[in-house]
Amino acid sequence: KKALKERIQERLEIIRPELKGLNLKIDELEFVIELGKQARNYYVHGKRPSKLSPEQCTKYKGLFIIAFEYIYALSELVECGWRNKNAPLFDCRHKLRGYEESICFMVRDLKSELI
Repeated sequence: KKALKERIQERLEIIRPELKGLNLKIDELEFVIELGKQARNYYVHGKRPSKLSPEQCTKYKGLFIIAFEYIYALSELVECGWRNKNAPLFDCRHKLRGYEESICFMVRDLKSELI
């Protein structure tokens, strides 16, 4: 059975080509996912995160959830054959576009807090 880290990496590799040209950069997504895994381990196993305080784990829980949902939803669509960036998926009203914008916005806050 694969660890969560391995499953997430597989999903990221599926969507990596699809993120080119979008507002959300792969390095920002990887940054969020790394912190999200630490927060998850804090809640599940009690292991204190190395880069976040327990308060930040709670404050940014929504960001981590949205990022995981974005990765899994987009990778499922790609696996089903979606690859056209001009398709309605990337219309500003689509839920994944909203996820992308939320992630970009919240990542700025998180990075400014960690600096």
